Amino acid sequence: MLFSATACKPFESASSDSLFAPFRPSISRFSDASSGVSASPHWAARAGWEKLLNTRGLMWKKLSDDERAAVDEQKAIKLMAQYPALIKRPVLDTGKKLLVGFSPETYAAELK
Repeated sequence: MLFSATACKPFESASSDSLFAPFRPSISRFSDASSGVSASPHWAARAGWEKLLNTRGLMWKKLSDDERAAVDEQKAIKLMAQYPALIKRPVLDTGKKLLVGFSPETYAAELK
């Protein structure tokens, strides 16, 4: 599981098999093999880049007009690699599904 440090707290005792990693350091190169976390462009394929790209956050607002213009999948992946804060959090990889964002109902159903 890949969460922001704050979002990890409620799940720390959930399972000894879970991998909790601070989000930004793990995504700094959009991949970190040393931590076992795979935050690759495959996330965009699995969850959809539109869902993964956080266009409501402060980082998005800080981008230039040119950076925000005409965003497609390739540009979104490049932006998320360059600015990890653009990735919507938390990201939960259940092995079967990639959940992006937090919904208590979805998590309850997926973590049964």
